Amino acid sequence: MKIIGRFIVVLLVSFLAINGSYAMGQFFFFENPLIGQKAPDFTLNSIYQKNLNLTTMRNGKPVIIFFWATWCPHCRVQLDTIHNSQADLEAKGVQVALVDLGESAKLVQAYMSANHMTMDVFLDEDGSVSDAYGVIGIPTFIFVNAEGVVRAVENDIPENYEQILFSSGTLTPGDGS
Repeated sequence: MKIIGRFIVVLLVSFLAINGSYAMGQFFFFENPLIGQKAPDFTLNSIYQKNLNLTTMRNGKPVIIFFWATWCPHCRVQLDTIHNSQADLEAKGVQVALVDLGESAKLVQAYMSANHMTMDVFLDEDGSVSDAYGVIGIPTFIFVNAEGVVRAVENDIPENYEQILFSSGTLTPGDGS
């Protein structure tokens, strides 16, 4: 039985090593391939029925892209943190792009309203944007600097988020992960 278990683990690791994808970038032993690359641009509908474009919304400023859903308990905690820090983030020139995964505008708008949050939310109803960013679990934060380069991919907002966002170029090992 132990031999079969070991074989399965070796087979799984071999498969992951051979068939790499953006999604594997969030496993602890793989670096997300988007780090150091231009953030993929996207345009999505929002809860307020507007077409929102990341580049236009970012307007040359650093952005934190937050992939989340209303049903995710950890996402709700992180969203509350963002909401409470909204004025501080804006004062520092940091944009926040909330991207809800797979839920309707009506549901997300009701959640935001019930929690007294006025931020607009991108709706990634078909998952195409989350696929482009290699999101395999939520919450996921993508940190993009003012040049539009992905600097880090995290599951929460690290204390050194300003250092991550306000630096240019690619990360050196240990800088944001």
